[in-house]
Amino acid sequence: MEKGKLLIIGGNAAGMSAASQARRTDPDLDITVIEQSPYISGASCGLPYFISGEIKDINSLSVRTKEYFEKKRNIKVLTLTKAVRIHPSSKGVEILDLKNGTATLLPYSRLIIAAGGSAVKSDSGKGIFTLRNIGDGLALKQFIDSSSPLTAAVIGGGMIGLETASSFRKLGMKVTVFEGGSSILPGFDSEISVLLEKYLTENNVEILKTKASASPSSAGGVDIKTPSQSYHYDMVLLTTGTKPSAALASAAGCELGETGAVLTNQKMQTSIPSIYAAGDCVEVKHLVSGKNTYMPLGTTANKTGRIAGINAAGGDERFRGITGSMAGNILDMTVAKTGLSEEDAREAAGEVLSSVSESTSRSGYYPGSSKIITKLIFSKISGQLLGAQMMGKEGVAKRIDVLSVCVYQKMKLREMAGLDLTYAPPVAPVWDPVLKAVNSALLKIKK
Repeated sequence: MEKGKLLIIGGNAAGMSAASQARRTDPDLDITVIEQSPYISGASCGLPYFISGEIKDINSLSVRTKEYFEKKRNIKVLTLTKAVRIHPSSKGVEILDLKNGTATLLPYSRLIIAAGGSAVKSDSGKGIFTLRNIGDGLALKQFIDSSSPLTAAVIGGGMIGLETASSFRKLGMKVTVFEGGSSILPGFDSEISVLLEKYLTENNVEILKTKASASPSSAGGVDIKTPSQSYHYDMVLLTTGTKPSAALASAAGCELGETGAVLTNQKMQTSIPSIYAAGDCVEVKHLVSGKNTYMPLGTTANKTGRIAGINAAGGDERFRGITGSMAGNILDMTVAKTGLSEEDAREAAGEVLSSVSESTSRSGYYPGSSKIITKLIFSKISGQLLGAQMMGKEGVAKRIDVLSVCVYQKMKLREMAGLDLTYAPPVAPVWDPVLKAVNSALLKIKK
């Protein structure tokens, strides 16, 4: 009997995770990955730290090489190859070899679309950059190394924008962040975003809350225009968001969701049964709101890729959804969140309460202990945890993971108060910041 043929469009987090899991599920499956760029399996979330010089070799951000997948896992990888069109009725994908212009039709029995996302941008030109992939990172780093810019602007005050602004600051540049919304860190509440803005300002990162557009300057560098003023910088980074690369799937007849991303079931199967989708091109269910959302995160890309790969190879796994957990390191401060913001929680659950508490990362008397701010959002009626946000210099990410588990399991504050968390003066106080936050929140319910 002829072996099944699995084609995967996209060779980064979701695509290569899918390929690896498909191989484990079916050792005899014929697997081919199609990737438009020269790079595969790129850890894009590490790019800000490559820009700052903390990561020296960009090749270390490629988790596995093309040669590894071909020799060790028997997965064929076609780089610099573009998927042009999908033919669902005949089960074929038109591809274009970008090296020599040759067009080919590849047959498949199952197809996984892991086309990723692209930067939302309207500005382009010399000195204007995005930071979505390895190629973007190389271009930005080469410009910095060759031009030695003294000033930089970041348009977009979300997590990636602030992480990269932090990298520019570490390189000694004068940095301005332009944020078109009412606050930096969209999705975080003001109790965290205002504190972070104050911290950034104190560390010489200017924050301007205004819409901005960039264009190359005839005198060199980049001009930025806002509704009220003009500015000039040596370089500009655009981090105004990500949009799903769903055009190929849509043209093939795959249904899109309300967010404009590809719609799938829990098996990551699209509206066309032989086609699956995963990663930054799909929307996923938010487990707290119960609604589908578009939230492109590396963790979600890997997990949805895993599920798609298993099922496309004949397995049977389900992806339940996300709690929206994320963290970022900005200068020497970490911010993190899980679940819903207070505004979103109110829309999803009606009457909600919130509490903000202050604790320490270690026992207060232990050297190096630092402040941690925690906000909890919870149902006024049931006490169920709906969201959490934290900020501090250490110990934040793993504690938000604890709270993510609580959100995932729909735990109530009274249950959480009994969590048996560790205590040792060098790493945690006897009342961990999580427990202190829960006790503070319980006082709100008892009032």
